[in-house]
Amino acid sequence: MRTIAAFFNRLFSFFQKEIMEVLRQPKLILTLIFGPFLILLLFGLGYSSVNQPLRTMFIAKPENPLVREIEGNSDILDAAITVIGFTENSAEAEELLRRGGLDIGIILPDKAMELVQANQQATFTVLHNEIDPVQVNYINYISRLYVDEVNRRVLSTIAQQGQGEAGDVSSRLDKALASTRAMRAALEAGNAAEANAAQASANQELSSLELAVGASMALRGSLDPNQDNRQTLDLLQQTRSNPSLDAPVEEGKGSYDVEIASLHQAETDMVELQAQLQDFREISPQIMVSPFTAEVESVSPVEFQAMDFFVPGVIVLLIQHVMVTLGALSIVREKRSGTMELFRVSPIKAGEILFGKYLSYAFIGIFVTAILGVLLKFGLRVPMLGDWVDAGLVLLALIFASLGIGFFISLIASTESQAVQFSMITLLFSVFFAGFFLDLRFLLVPVKYVSNGIPATYGTRLMQSIMLRGQAMDLNQVLALAAIGLIFLALSWVLLAVNLRKE
Repeated sequence: MRTIAAFFNRLFSFFQKEIMEVLRQPKLILTLIFGPFLILLLFGLGYSSVNQPLRTMFIAKPENPLVREIEGNSDILDAAITVIGFTENSAEAEELLRRGGLDIGIILPDKAMELVQANQQATFTVLHNEIDPVQVNYINYISRLYVDEVNRRVLSTIAQQGQGEAGDVSSRLDKALASTRAMRAALEAGNAAEANAAQASANQELSSLELAVGASMALRGSLDPNQDNRQTLDLLQQTRSNPSLDAPVEEGKGSYDVEIASLHQAETDMVELQAQLQDFREISPQIMVSPFTAEVESVSPVEFQAMDFFVPGVIVLLIQHVMVTLGALSIVREKRSGTMELFRVSPIKAGEILFGKYLSYAFIGIFVTAILGVLLKFGLRVPMLGDWVDAGLVLLALIFASLGIGFFISLIASTESQAVQFSMITLLFSVFFAGFFLDLRFLLVPVKYVSNGIPATYGTRLMQSIMLRGQAMDLNQVLALAAIGLIFLALSWVLLAVNLRKE
């Protein structure tokens, strides 16, 4: 019993010592509590997920017909592109790009129509001076989107012209139908001469129809490859070869019932042909060339802001860095003050020192995390769709793992400067490889194994799932986080034991 009491007495002594060491530094306490909150507040106020429109200059000769098209369609992607002006001199645009007065320059192709007629694509060349790969990808995306929109508007114009031609076809078809009806009426009255005159008029209109409908149906087929245009053309050919329209009407016959019945069929065919062409004309040219659109919806009940996405990662990084730094400076400070020499001659063991320090800094970490959570919840109103208990357990495991790394650094560092440098390297490593800025899915497999050794990787993933998706805590991820802490606890224990045995 006396041994157990001595163990807890020494444990509490270290706990009290470390707590008093922190309490004697009020600036440190304020920094630990309000520093992370102010960083998040500044980030939330200053970060915008909306890209600024790209300042754009077009490079082309004034006589280039595309210049008029661009000027007439200045609203193309107006939310993503702001047109600064036009120039003939590409060197002027390049100089503006180098000075930062321009984001992109677009060189319009010369003789674009000649290239298209020669079965070649006309190329829009986009110049930029960006070095950020994310921004370069954004410019590539906007460039493709811009050219797609130009293509869509050109196709829309072509479709509109084709519908105009279809309108001419419809007018000729109306005249042919009226002449056919007039011919039938003349035959019903027994007037062969008038029937022949009407027949000639109908045949003239139908001859013109054969040429016009062929062109219109070709356009329709290009817009809709599944459209059965053969039916329309066959219907027109059937009307053209109608016996009553194909041969002159014989005068002096007692009855024209056969001709009249044949003309009834011709009228039916023309009405059907008229309906098919009308379907083509009623479709908007914009719908023809862009029949599909997309709407993006989230299954989450909360609409997240950009800051909401980054908050879990920021919390994890801040807590990890604070705990690593406190742990990294702890034993180094003992070495500097000479306390380590007293530990060597005392009956205290390495485990008792570590456990006492773990408890004290874990208590500080829990206190700081709790205050930070309250500030985030009621100050920034960060959404929490999951369980606060799950989030608390994840952060507790994160504190444990981070302290293990901190104590390990403290035992391999010779000075406080080294300890601080190692802590900063750990932070930078976590920023790039813990999934804060870059999605871990884009990392190569060997690098993913490295990222899986960082506590912030598991902490960020778990906190995002709990806070933003409302999912329950993934026990396997928490156990992996705890395993990292146990590994570094064991390493720190061994290193501290070796240090205590040194003479």
